[in-house]
Amino acid sequence: MGTTMFDRIWDQHVVDDLGNGVFLLHVDRHLMHDLSGQRGQLELKKRGLRMRNPGLTLGSMDHVVSTVPAVICGVLLILILTGTTLNVQSFMGAIMAIGISVANAILLATFAENARRGGAVVTEATLEGSAGRLRAVLMTAMAMITGMIPIALGTGEGAQAAPLGRAVIGGLVLATFATLTVLPAFYAILQARARPGSPSLNPSDPESKYYEPI
Repeated sequence: MGTTMFDRIWDQHVVDDLGNGVFLLHVDRHLMHDLSGQRGQLELKKRGLRMRNPGLTLGSMDHVVSTVPAVICGVLLILILTGTTLNVQSFMGAIMAIGISVANAILLATFAENARRGGAVVTEATLEGSAGRLRAVLMTAMAMITGMIPIALGTGEGAQAAPLGRAVIGGLVLATFATLTVLPAFYAILQARARPGSPSLNPSDPESKYYEPI
C-alpha cells in the first residue's frame, strides 16, 4: 500500500500528544487546507480522528442565534396586523431580517468576547459590548427599516413587494430589541464559566495556551 497524504504529513511534522486522544500537528495553512478538505477528512476518519474547529464553540453559536426567534415572531406579528398572507415575498423578507439580525448579533458578541478575553469580567464585557455596538446596531436596523417603508406601503407598481418590506420591518424591530436585551443576557449566562483564553490549538495563535513564539 502506498504512502498517503496523511502519512506524509504525520511523519514529516511534529506531533504532540496532548492526551485524551488529542494530537497537535504543527502544519502551515496549506497543509491545514488539505486536511480540512474531503480527502483529508476521509484519511482522518479511517484513523478514528477528527479535526477540531478552534474558532467556534457551542456557547458562542447559541447566543448568536438567540435573536432568530424574535425575527420570526416579529414577522408573524406584522403580517397578522396588516392582514398579509405568507407568501414567497414575505419569506424572502424574513430571510433578509434573519441575516441582518444575526450579523448585528455577531457584531455585538464579538466586541463583548474581545473585551472578555482582554481580562474583563463577563458582566463588564457584556456591558462594554452592548454599549460599544449600540450605535452600530441601531443605525443598521433603522437604515434598513427606513428603506423598507416605501415598499411596505405597497403603493403603485410596487404593491406585489409589500409583504417583503413588511416582513423585514416587523422582523428587525423585534430582533433589534432582542439583540440589545436578550442577547447580552444569553451571552453572560453561557460565557460565565468560559476560559478567558482562546480555545485554539494552533501554536501560531498568540492567544492559545499552546502558543510557541518563533
